[in-house]
Amino acid sequence: MKHLFIFNPRSLSGRKRKALVTRISEKCKGLEYEIYFSASAEDAQDKTRKACQTGEELCVYAGGGDGTIRQIAEALYPYPNAVLSAIPVGTGNDFVRNFGGKKAFLKLEHITDGEEHTIDLIQVGDKICANMINIGFDESVVSRLDKLRSLPLMGRSVAYTIALVIQLFEFPKEQLHITYADGSTYEKPFLLTFIANGKYCGGGYKSASEAQLDDGLLDMMTVYPLSRLSFFSLVGGYKNGTLITDPNHAHLFRFCKTDTVTLEKDTPFNVCIDGEVFSTNQLNVKALPRALRFRAPKEE
Repeated sequence: MKHLFIFNPRSLSGRKRKALVTRISEKCKGLEYEIYFSASAEDAQDKTRKACQTGEELCVYAGGGDGTIRQIAEALYPYPNAVLSAIPVGTGNDFVRNFGGKKAFLKLEHITDGEEHTIDLIQVGDKICANMINIGFDESVVSRLDKLRSLPLMGRSVAYTIALVIQLFEFPKEQLHITYADGSTYEKPFLLTFIANGKYCGGGYKSASEAQLDDGLLDMMTVYPLSRLSFFSLVGGYKNGTLITDPNHAHLFRFCKTDTVTLEKDTPFNVCIDGEVFSTNQLNVKALPRALRFRAPKEE
């Protein structure tokens, strides 16, 4: 098996890049491997597809955050000879939390002694999502965060705090026409909604605590409009994963497991897919059961 490491160069630079490349090279002694720093998302996907088209067994390590994992997963999806893995050097690194988290992957033991899983993916129109789709409050924070981080001397933690405070002040609502797999609909304002494959988003929020990466289903939660006071009372449960199963708060949201859902609006609305934001008028979402092989560290 060949090992291909594709890095988002924005996620790794300077001494950290040199040190990690050295560690990977040492770990890969005696193996066929390549370390590649992509010029863009498109370049990373092109590199992945060309490597897969040889037909040989291949493990591609997405070097970056959740966005990089999504990009590589999208390119790998049509190729059964390929395995996805990760070197999590991004910012959120939420997808790898489903398999032990960033520290476990950065030990690099999974390169030579990993454990392979077969995981679901989410088809979102012509895109592939590995972890989670967010609309509403969570998406708005990400969109504002990206703008703030372009400012000089604006670190991620400071930018995230500012973005969160601004969204709490503005407290925007969204309203879409949602059609579920059973034919039922929802067309009232909501604070946020997520459609999840994995459990985590937002840098460690276990919002989709009931999600399983191999059950062939999507976990969808829509939080109804709330007062700020009620919102603050829910944040702890939303973060630690107890909100969905708490019967005392069941009247504040709609939760379901489904294999398809459609969301639409007469005007464009923003969608965040694994940390990447785009606009659309209609979102057709479908579970892709056991669609991709994924290599992770062995459970300790």
